[in-house]
Amino acid sequence: MATSEQLTDSAHFSVENVGGIDHTEVDIPPGVTVLTGKNATNRTSFLRSIMAAMGSERVSLKGDAEDGRVELTLDDTTYERTLTRAGDGVTFEGDAYLDDPEVADLFAFLLETNDARQAAARGEQLRDVIMRPVDVDAIRSEIRRLEEEKGDINDELARIESDKRELPELEQRRTQLREKIEEKRAELAELEDEIDDSSRDVEEGRKEQAELEEKLQELRSTRSELESIRRKIERQQESIASLKRERGDLEDDLEELPETPMGDHRDLESEIERLRSERQELNSEINELRSLIQYNEERLEAEDYELLEDGGVATESGDGGGESVTDQLVASDSETVVCWTCGSSVEREQIESTIERLKSLRTEKVEELNGVKSRLEDRKQQQREATKKQRKRSEIEQKLDDIESELDRRDEQIDALKENRESLTDEVEDLESEVESLESADFEEILSLHKEANQLEFEIDSLESDLDEVTEEIESIEADVERADELREERSELV
Repeated sequence: MATSEQLTDSAHFSVENVGGIDHTEVDIPPGVTVLTGKNATNRTSFLRSIMAAMGSERVSLKGDAEDGRVELTLDDTTYERTLTRAGDGVTFEGDAYLDDPEVADLFAFLLETNDARQAAARGEQLRDVIMRPVDVDAIRSEIRRLEEEKGDINDELARIESDKRELPELEQRRTQLREKIEEKRAELAELEDEIDDSSRDVEEGRKEQAELEEKLQELRSTRSELESIRRKIERQQESIASLKRERGDLEDDLEELPETPMGDHRDLESEIERLRSERQELNSEINELRSLIQYNEERLEAEDYELLEDGGVATESGDGGGESVTDQLVASDSETVVCWTCGSSVEREQIESTIERLKSLRTEKVEELNGVKSRLEDRKQQQREATKKQRKRSEIEQKLDDIESELDRRDEQIDALKENRESLTDEVEDLESEVESLESADFEEILSLHKEANQLEFEIDSLESDLDEVTEEIESIEADVERADELREERSELV
C-alpha cells in the first residue's frame, strides 16, 4: 500500500501462535481503537500480530509453537503471513499489507522495544533513527554531481562575461578594419584609373605590355600566397606559445597534487571493507539482542512459564488454582519460576534484571555502531577525496600528453610551411627579375602603378581576412551571450 486511503470497512485479524496468543479472531472498526485490560492479557502480543500483518519481522512465535500465522482481511482483500521457527530465529513468508515496513517499524509501531521510543526515553538524538531509511550516500553523491554541474555552468558564465567585456574592443576593431578596407579600395580605384589613363597613352609595345602584365599578375598572386604562408606560420607560432603556457600551468597544477601510491588506495579500501563488516556484525548483534529482549519480555508479559509452589512443585502460570494472575501477584511479593532457557528455578526479578542488562548491552552496541558509522563515513570521504585527486591527476597527465602531441604536430606543420615559404620566396625573386627585364622607360610609370596596385590588393585581402576573423569572434561571443540566459536558468534549477 503506497498511499494513504480512507478506510470504511472493519479490519479482521486471525492470529495463531504469536507472542502469548494461542488463537484469536478480532475485528477492528475504522477510527481509533484502544486496547484495555489487565497485565498479561496479550495486548502487546496482539499489537505485534498487527505489525506482522503489516510486514514487520519484529515478531516472535509462541514459546511452545514451531509455526504461527497472522491473517488480515480488509476491503475484501486478504493478507496472510506465516511464521516458522528456524533455529534461534523466525522466518516469514506470505503477502504483507505494506510494501516496505521499515518506516512503519521505526515510526508507527511504537512498542517498548521500538528504537525511536527508546532513544526518546533515554534522551538521545533521534537523527540516526530518522535517517536510517534514507540513502544518505546516494543523496550526497547527487548533491556532489549537481554542485560540479553548477560549477561548470558558473565557469562557462564567467568565460562568457569575460568575452562579453571584449566585445566593445572587438567591434571597434571591426569598424577600423572596415574603414581601412574602404580607404584601400578607394586608393586602388584611383590607381586603376591612372593605369587605364597610362594604358591609353601607350600604343606601342602591346605585346611586351601584355607579357609584363601577365608577369605582374603572377607576381601579385605569388606574393599573396607567400604572405598567406607567413601569416599561417605566425598563427602556428602563437598557438605553440599558447600551448606551452598551458603546459606550464598544467605542470604547476600537477606538482600541487599528491602522488598517491596504489598501496594507499588499497589500504583505504581494506579499512572501508573492514568497517563495513564491523557495521554489519554490530547490526546483526543488535538485531539478535532486540529479538532476545522482545522474546523474553513477551514470555514475562504473557506469563508463559512455570511457577514453583512452596516445596518446589511447578504449576502452570496461566492456571493459578482458580485465582487470577493478578491475585497471584498480589498474594506474593516475588515469584520463583522455571527458566525457559536453562530449566533451573530462578526469581522473576532475576530474569527482569537479565533483560535490563541485555538492554544496556544493546545500548552499548548501538553507541559502538554509531562510532563505526562515523569512522566509515570519514574513510569513505578520504577515499572520495583521494579518487578525485587521482582522477584530476590523470586528466592533467592526459592533457599534457595531448599538448605534447599537438606541439609535435604543429612543429611539423611549421617546418612544412617554412619550406613552402622558401620556395615561394625564390619564385618571387625570379618573377621580379623577369619583370625588371621587361621594364623600359616607356613602361616605368605603368609598372610602378601596377606594383602599387598589387600591393594594395594584397593589403585589402589581408584586411578582409582580419575582418572575417574579428566578425567570426564577435558572432561567437554574441551567441554565447544569448545562451547565458539559458545557462542561468539551468543553474537556478540546480539550486
